[in-house]
Amino acid sequence: CGYRNVHIIGTSADECVLWNSEGNYDNTPLFQSAGSIRNMTIKAIRDPEKTYTEESSYAIHIDTYGADKTFEIENCIIYSEFGSALGCGAKPNHILTLKNNIITAKGNNHCFAYHLGAGESGATVRFIGNYIRHLDGNTEIEFQRGAGYENSTERISVLAINNAVKRVNLVTPQYVLDEYSFGNSANT
Repeated sequence: CGYRNVHIIGTSADECVLWNSEGNYDNTPLFQSAGSIRNMTIKAIRDPEKTYTEESSYAIHIDTYGADKTFEIENCIIYSEFGSALGCGAKPNHILTLKNNIITAKGNNHCFAYHLGAGESGATVRFIGNYIRHLDGNTEIEFQRGAGYENSTERISVLAINNAVKRVNLVTPQYVLDEYSFGNSANT
């Protein structure tokens, strides 16, 4: 979907499943800029008959391609066997809301990875009632700075309410936990 603002509503996460076994960063099961997803299962899974040269497929890949975008994911099961189940590269004033989801992953990355572009700030991430678990023991949530972002002054506000998560990595002090956050299982 890329640049599109798309809303997808399934009947239930058990009945509505979107998946692929590509294992490729550019060909994830769902690639979207803004909108909403509800009541679905989205997963990137391995095909035992296939040899993979690249193993970096998110189940959901969000690149906002512009400021002031919103994205909501609610009542979904999100899973990847290639690393991060959900990855987001955001722009200023982006709001991402994750509510009542099960987010799990296997592999060398995190369940959830999020970053703003270099020198940009003003994004918000809301975690409400999610179960987030990396099945291989890696960090569940990471707000990261990749190559080219080391000197960024990006600022992201994080609201976390009643989530079950074990490990959170707020890479720098620019990622600020909202004062209204409470009831989470991780030390945040």
